[in-house]
Amino acid sequence: MLKPVLANRLPALSAVLLSLIVGVATGAESARVEQTFPLKPDGRVKLDNVNGRVEVRSWTDTGVKMEAVKEGRNAEVVAGIKIHTQSTADELSIKTELAKIRRGWWRGNSHEGTVNYVLYVPAGVELGQVSTVNGSVTVAGVKGAVKAGTVNGNIKAEGLEGPAKLETVNGNIDAAHVAVPATGRLEATSVNGNIDLRLPAKASAELDASTVNGSIRSDVPFTVTTKSARRDVEARLGEGGTPIRLGTVNGSIRLHTLANEHAAIQ
Repeated sequence: MLKPVLANRLPALSAVLLSLIVGVATGAESARVEQTFPLKPDGRVKLDNVNGRVEVRSWTDTGVKMEAVKEGRNAEVVAGIKIHTQSTADELSIKTELAKIRRGWWRGNSHEGTVNYVLYVPAGVELGQVSTVNGSVTVAGVKGAVKAGTVNGNIKAEGLEGPAKLETVNGNIDAAHVAVPATGRLEATSVNGNIDLRLPAKASAELDASTVNGSIRSDVPFTVTTKSARRDVEARLGEGGTPIRLGTVNGSIRLHTLANEHAAIQ
C-alpha cells in the first residue's frame, strides 16, 4: 500500500525542503532564450529546473524547440543564470544553474533566479525526468512514457497514452489519460494535495489508492478485489491489467471518466 510509504517519507521530504535555500526572482529583469534541437520522434527528453514552471507540449514539427525566460531581481542575476544542454539524436538534456551571487564574506553566497520553460516536442517522445523545485509542471499530448515531478507546485497532464509517474510534495495532481498503456504502470503521489485522475470509460486496470487525511471517490466503475474503505481502495477496473497507484497524505483522490470531465472539475 502507498499510505505507509508516503507517511514514512515525510521526515526525508522535510529535510529536502529545509535544504533548498534558493532565491526566487521577482522578475525585475528578464531575458528570453530560444533554441531548437534535433531529436528522433521517439527520443528522450530530460529537464532539471529549480525555480520556475515547466511546460511540455507536443507538436507536429521535428525536433525540440525550447523557449526559456530567465528572470532575476537585476541584470547581474539574469546574466548569471546558465542553461546547460546536451543534445544527441536520441536524447536531449536541459539543466538550470542559478546565478551565484556573492553577498560578502560574512554572509556567504546565494543562488538566485527563475527560469520558466516551454518545450515543444514530438508526440512520441519519452519524458525521462522533467522536474522543478518551486513551480508547476504541465504536460500535454505526449504519447510516450512520462516522468514528471516538483516539490512546491501542481502537476497537470493531459492527452497521455503511455506509462506515467507524477510526483509532488506540496501541490495537486490532475492527470487525463486518453488510453491506458498495456505495459508499465500509472503512478501519482502527493504529500499535501489532491489527486484527480481521468480515464476512458472502458479502461482496464488494477487500482491501488490510499490517503491518510482525505477521501476516495470514483465515477469509474470498479470491482473491489481486496478492500474498499473511505481512505483505502484496492479494486479492478474492467478486465484488470495495468497497475494504477495513487497516494496522498493530506488530500483526496478522485477518479473520473473522460466523458464526465467537465462535471468532475466543478
